[in-house]
Amino acid sequence: RYNYWGDDDGDGQGINGVTATGDISVSFVDKDGNTVNRSDALDICKAPYKVTLSSTDGYLQTEYGVPNRASFNGQTVT
Repeated sequence: RYNYWGDDDGDGQGINGVTATGDISVSFVDKDGNTVNRSDALDICKAPYKVTLSSTDGYLQTEYGVPNRASFNGQTVT
């Protein structure tokens, strides 16, 4: 699990600086519907590949700011 973010003005630093909820995932399948791992080499004979991005409901919240909370709805796109 990775948690990368940036805060341009620095008010999101510290223990209560930023709260984030929700998850994001990605999946890859080849033209035959076989799962492709991120470490696998792509093979032109198995193209085209389908990439699916999915997220759950969540929010980002900072201690300061107006507004200081933004919610988002989960979604899946291909």
